[in-house]
Parts: sequence; C-alpha cells; structure tokens
Amino acid sequence: MTIYLGSTPCEEECASVGDEHYQSDARIEIGAYIDQLNRTFHFHRSDLGITFRKKRESHDFGGYYEVVVDFEGFNWLSSPLAYVIEEHTPTEWDVIALQEIILRTISTHFQPEDLGLDGPLAWMKTPVVSVPQGRRMLDLVRKVRTGRSVSTNEVSANLALDPEEETSEQAGTLQFVVVLDDRSERHSLTEFECTAPSAELAIEQAKSTHPSNEVLMHFTRG
Repeated sequence: MTIYLGSTPCEEECASVGDEHYQSDARIEIGAYIDQLNRTFHFHRSDLGITFRKKRESHDFGGYYEVVVDFEGFNWLSSPLAYVIEEHTPTEWDVIALQEIILRTISTHFQPEDLGLDGPLAWMKTPVVSVPQGRRMLDLVRKVRTGRSVSTNEVSANLALDPEEETSEQAGTLQFVVVLDDRSERHSLTEFECTAPSAELAIEQAKSTHPSNEVLMHFTRG
C-alpha cells in the first residue's frame, strides 16, 4: 500500500513539468520535502516500517515525481498511521526546507566565485530566519537564474523582515500531536493534542492522560 503526498506541501508552488529547470527543481523540492517530513514525524517503534520516498510517475507530458508514504512489509499499525500522516502532512515549507532549497539551487546554477563573500551574488547565502523571507529569497534566486538582474535595493527590501514575521527563534511553544495505541485487540489509535515547549514534555502529558497506552508517533502542527 502506498499513499501519495504530492511533490511539495499543498500550499506551496511546485516545479511544473515542461519548465526549463523542472528536473533540477523537482529533484531539489522532493529532497527538501522528504527531509521536512522526516523532521516532522517521529516514530517511537523501529518495527513500524513507515518511510518517505520519491516515486516517479508519468503522463502525456512526461515523467514527474511525488513523495509517497511506503510500508516496509506489513504491520497492523502501518496503515492507520499512514492515514494520520496523510491527514496532517505539512501544508507549508518550514525555514529549514526553504534554506535547503535555496542552497541547493544556487550550488546547481551559479558559480562558486560569484557566491563568495565578495561576489555579486553573496546575498543568496543570507541565512533564512522566516518562511516569508525564505519564499522571497527563493523568488529572487530564480529570477536571477533566468538572466534578469536585481538591484541592491530590491535585494535589501526582500530580505528585510517585516515586524509581524515570526522567526524560528520566536516560535515559543509548539502544538504537538502524540499518537497512542490502546493495546487492545482492535488497536484503536488516539491523537492527543497539546501545546508544549518540547516534544518530551508533550509526550509526558500524553502518557499522563493515557497511562495504559503506548506512544507510537508524535509530530508538530503548523
């Protein structure tokens, strides 16, 4: 059984089949998406056999790629957990994913000497600290890739943070979902939701509320 999760988070633009840079952009986006999914979903049992991987599909316009949830063998928990993942898949890139996409894009399409400290494109290595800023920077990188120029003022305006933009350091407490199994013959799953400053404290809350259940997976909600 395989469940398809798309090629990027559902609210993000993705590389289009037929575009000049589709192959490289799709490869980069798929890799960043799988990395983000692995950061998001944490499994507490090694025998669940759930993995994220790239899958190639085809249609009249050529091949394309998607990320899928795959099962390594059969486990009675694999299918229900995979549907939980499908329901709670991230809808947007996180800061780490956007930084990964930007760095892989510039290393693929630009010369190292232009990206050095004194190079004309050194701004492309500016650390990403918010999702909106990361999206703007990626748009600028792709604009330069087409041969169009960007001014210093345009770069400064797009890399500057709006006062209302939340940075990764300002995130504070997070919303967690802890998935537990009731250990019965039916193996009913419970999704325990809470806010906490860390996953460890979220799991402690879940165990305190459901002391006889087994923790199978936890993840954060955006």
